Amino acid sequence: MTEDMRDILHTPYVLGGRTVGIELDCLGVVGEVARRRGLPAPDGWPSILKAMKEGRVASGFPPGWRRQSPPFRLQDGDVLVLPGDHPGCAIVHGGRVYTAHPDAGVHAIALSRWNRAASEVWRFEP
Repeated sequence: MTEDMRDILHTPYVLGGRTVGIELDCLGVVGEVARRRGLPAPDGWPSILKAMKEGRVASGFPPGWRRQSPPFRLQDGDVLVLPGDHPGCAIVHGGRVYTAHPDAGVHAIALSRWNRAASEVWRFEP
C-alpha cells in the first residue's frame, strides 16, 4: 500500500460519504482514488443527470471512461461495478483494489487476492 492512501483507509464508512478522514462509501473511495490518480472521478447521479439531459446513455461516468468487454483483465485505474446483496464499486490502484462496505469499512485488497466478480469494468481512455 502506498503511504498516500492511508488516510482513505482510516476513514469510517458512511453511506453517501465523500470526505476523506470524516466519512466515505464505496463511490467516495473510488472518486478520491481516481482524483489522486489525476482521473475524472465517476460521480453517479450528476453525470447520469447530465447525460440524460443531453440525450445520451447515462452511465455515471464522465467523458473519457469506456466500458470494457469481458473477460476482464484488471489494470491500475480500472473501476469495477460490483453486483450482489450490497452492490457497490471499487478501483484498482497500485496493485490493490480499494472499496468500502458497511461490514468491512474502507479497505484495500491485493489485486492477486481479489475474487469478487465485477458486472462492469470501466477504464479511462482519453
